[in-house]
Amino acid sequence: MAQDSQPPVGVTPDTDGGQPSAVEPGGRQFFSVEVIGELILLTMVGGFFIYVLYESSEWQLGGQLIPWIAIALGTPFLVIRILALILPPKITGARAQIMDIGFGTAATPGAGWRLLRISGYIVLLYLGIWVLGFHVALPLGTSLYLYIYGKTGLVWAAGIGLLFLALMIGVYDELLHAHWPTPLIVEWFGWDI
Repeated sequence: MAQDSQPPVGVTPDTDGGQPSAVEPGGRQFFSVEVIGELILLTMVGGFFIYVLYESSEWQLGGQLIPWIAIALGTPFLVIRILALILPPKITGARAQIMDIGFGTAATPGAGWRLLRISGYIVLLYLGIWVLGFHVALPLGTSLYLYIYGKTGLVWAAGIGLLFLALMIGVYDELLHAHWPTPLIVEWFGWDI
């Protein structure tokens, strides 16, 4: 009786008849572009958390609260994502992928465009915060993203942006008395705010 020439678990045969390549039990290559790219991004996020925590240690308490809250909320998600990336996946296939921003080796059509879109949005949002300040850039960025990419109506997008502004003013300005960095536009025109 002839045995089936099935490769061992965790090994996939090479289509050219060469040596098989080792993969994780879930089928994802551990040293793939997807994993390496995500590890680079997670390292950058962790480094940014450490940098902001160090820099904000000299700020007033109201200014410290914003980055500290963001770091406290973001760190568990960062750790969970690192563990999920290192440990083998429990679910495979289409159900395992929640968000596709283009690091997959067999990326879906349009994944590169989605990666470019979200990266561009983040860069423009940061530039907007730096130039225009938090009170203008965050509500405007949220409204524009909802209108352009979320395909919401203009009234709904503007309304959610205004609610976001009200939340910033109500919680951070009035309740926490947060200290906001001075936007560049204020310095350029010499406005007194």
